[in-house]
Amino acid sequence: MNILIDSLAPGNRNFAPQAVGILRTFIKLLTRHVLERKHLDQNMHEYEGIQEVIGRISSALYSMESMLYYTTGMDIYENQDCTLEKAMVEMYCANECVASIYEGLQIIGAQSYLREMPYIQFFEDALSYTLFDSYIYIALLGLQHVGKNLHSHIMKLRNPFHFPQRILNWIFGKKYQLNLRIADHMHPSLVNGGTVLEKCISRLQTVGVLMLQRHGSEISDRQMELHRISELHRIRQRKRSR
Repeated sequence: MNILIDSLAPGNRNFAPQAVGILRTFIKLLTRHVLERKHLDQNMHEYEGIQEVIGRISSALYSMESMLYYTTGMDIYENQDCTLEKAMVEMYCANECVASIYEGLQIIGAQSYLREMPYIQFFEDALSYTLFDSYIYIALLGLQHVGKNLHSHIMKLRNPFHFPQRILNWIFGKKYQLNLRIADHMHPSLVNGGTVLEKCISRLQTVGVLMLQRHGSEISDRQMELHRISELHRIRQRKRSR
């Protein structure tokens, strides 16, 4: 039973590579469809709207493959806990696959409903990956990590009258402020993006601390706020992949 539970846990279901494979095949069929057809006596591939949609789908596929490649080799390190990263990649790839295929079906039109065409089957297969909601799981894992590393700091924030000096230091940025210097490890053309990414990570940590300060051990009952936190995790992961 434990083996079955572990195999069905978010991040261990291998949805990410399956979603990448489905979207890659769909792009091939969509590109062939566009190249072989005309609209209003003009080739479909010459329309800027068509080019933009295919470009967005290709960018989504690239980001999915980048995230999958980034997290696949993380298990080779000793004592490396990649549970959160795997769950985030799985959820992101599943959602992006569904959104991209749906956008491509709008180009194909009514022909996508023909039984001899595989387009709707691709969409249904991708949609099945989103039936397992991992939002709460991702948020709780992230908050668990914050709680373990900043337990003493959060305890003092929840008791401001007993630790006034700590509260003032934290408000004015003298305690527990991230300084990752991401831009120092990137190409000069990506410095601005690295600075934005570091701000996003710092804000994500601040949100986690404030959530634990506000709700404490009752945070698991705040499902809507947990859903928002998991969305922040997904956006941060998407920025890192690009």
